[in-house]
Amino acid sequence: MDAFKDELLNVPISFEQKSLEKQAQERNLIYQLSKQYTYTAHNIVTEIQTELDLRQYYTLINQAIRCLRYLKDGGLQMSLEQDFQVTVDLVSLLIEETHRTDLAEQYISGLRDKLHTTTWVNEKMYTDYILLCKIPLQKSDVNHRKIALRNLTKLISSLDTSLWKVLFQYFRLQLIPGSERKISDYKDILFVIKSHQQFRFIVMCSFINHCLDEGICIPDDIINDFHEMDTEVARLKIWKLLLELLLSIFTDVNITDKLTELKSFFDKNKEEMDTPLEPILLFENVSMKLDLPVFGYKDVKNLLLFFQSVSYLPNCYDKRSNFSVKFLPKTISTTEKLISSLNEKCSLSKLDSLHNFYRTLLDLVRFYQACESIMLLGTAEDITLKSPYDGILQAWNAQLKGQAEIASDIYHSILLDASQNREMKLLSLLHLYAITLAEISKCDIGSDNLHTLTTKANQLMSQLDSSLNSSIFGTSTVWRCTKLLLIIMGKFEPFTKNPQASNQTSVFITELEQYFAGNSLLPAENSTTDFEPIKIKKSLVLHTWLNYIAGSMLVNDLAEKCVLSSTCFKLTKQQYLPHLRYLVGIWNLMNNTVAMNSKEVALTKARLDQIVNDLELSSNAGKITSATTS
Repeated sequence: MDAFKDELLNVPISFEQKSLEKQAQERNLIYQLSKQYTYTAHNIVTEIQTELDLRQYYTLINQAIRCLRYLKDGGLQMSLEQDFQVTVDLVSLLIEETHRTDLAEQYISGLRDKLHTTTWVNEKMYTDYILLCKIPLQKSDVNHRKIALRNLTKLISSLDTSLWKVLFQYFRLQLIPGSERKISDYKDILFVIKSHQQFRFIVMCSFINHCLDEGICIPDDIINDFHEMDTEVARLKIWKLLLELLLSIFTDVNITDKLTELKSFFDKNKEEMDTPLEPILLFENVSMKLDLPVFGYKDVKNLLLFFQSVSYLPNCYDKRSNFSVKFLPKTISTTEKLISSLNEKCSLSKLDSLHNFYRTLLDLVRFYQACESIMLLGTAEDITLKSPYDGILQAWNAQLKGQAEIASDIYHSILLDASQNREMKLLSLLHLYAITLAEISKCDIGSDNLHTLTTKANQLMSQLDSSLNSSIFGTSTVWRCTKLLLIIMGKFEPFTKNPQASNQTSVFITELEQYFAGNSLLPAENSTTDFEPIKIKKSLVLHTWLNYIAGSMLVNDLAEKCVLSSTCFKLTKQQYLPHLRYLVGIWNLMNNTVAMNSKEVALTKARLDQIVNDLELSSNAGKITSATTS
């Protein structure tokens, strides 16, 4: 069907000499006819179901293109203004609706030559934008993009200090792969356009968007400017509010206030959110038409539901705040309804991009449902995905089954995969480090493998440190606390049989004191400390793990130890955590044995026996299922 996009373009166009008056009439008629063909095609785009429907759509589009080509090549006289409008319309259709970017390039280059002797600055700049930015972005040829980038750089250097120069610097960033863009380039642009409010708003939001996409640190001065800027345009404002919400989620900040702000904004701007966005004035006589189709009221409500679900995912076990259990399925059903009710009057390529957005959202929702399944059931095997998140889920499943070698291989493949985002790579490094620590602890003292594994662990931690500190997750207390607890388990007894040497012991202990001060499960009257507390987001696993480590190392009072271990043991019952529950159960048994609390000792022993029995039953059931399947 792709071939059919272009086949009608090859139909010959017949020329005939006509009087100037007839030419003018014919020119206007043909131009309006091309508009009508395009409008009709875009009007039926959401109704396309069959190959016949698709052929009808492309027949209309190709007729529109033939009309415009006839105006260009049919010998009709046009003013330069008319030629400019016809050429821009024709090139837009060729870029958006066909694969004939070469033809688009030919027409826009011809127009650029005609404009060369004029004083039409904005029109010249617009043709340069199409030639050096829009067409290269449409092509998948990396070499062509590199050539376009060089040509665009030459154009920028030839321009004076006008705002067009800055605009082309912004367009230039779109041609550079995300991982290769420089923060300084964005900051330079923002500095020059600081007095142009709308232009600056768009560039700032694009910059924050880029940082979140790449998972990179956002400079403090940029963050401050971002929070302070404002706009009266509802769809631009919602862009900023959603980015602020994402920033809060990325950095583990409470999102309650931001959700309240969004709700208030919705109540006041519901109608305006569903109104098509007018072109945004960047600077004198130059406007930009932004396409923000998923910022309508229903779409944003659906996105908020999703963001809220993800933010509260660690609490999925808690019936009082298990928003993910309630809202992730609702996000799927709402997204599917939004897809089926699409009534955009647009090109097929734009409709495809909308569908791609919704499919990406559905992939993400199902990934988080798989995470939820692991947290509640200890497995994600019942959820099958064909998405970029397959690898990490397969690795987690293998790790849960004790298949460390298989899990490690998958984590290594994720690290080598250029298409994987920074967060997936950080997760892979973290899990590889944990697996390596477990292997170190299993080694016999003096084992030849011990030195190799220790070197490997140090290298992994160095990679993790470097990647985390240069990422937006570097300020996340959840990430930093998790990393700290793993380091301590690798460097201190009784958490490992082979503790690694360290010259930063006091630093780790001080940091542990701070996290324990902010998240201790001891009663408030028992939680006195001289250390500045660091709060972490509510998470049963992380809070239990932290209190187990800190309670073992920092709490000396036996009665307090017993209270803490008993609390941790009870907490782990709320979520499917048999191995962690068994670990803190052993700790609770040891504490109460020393304290001679015979009743608590007897109860803990019975519960530990039950955990072992349940794990054996689960293991046997898994073996039977595996044998049946094979």
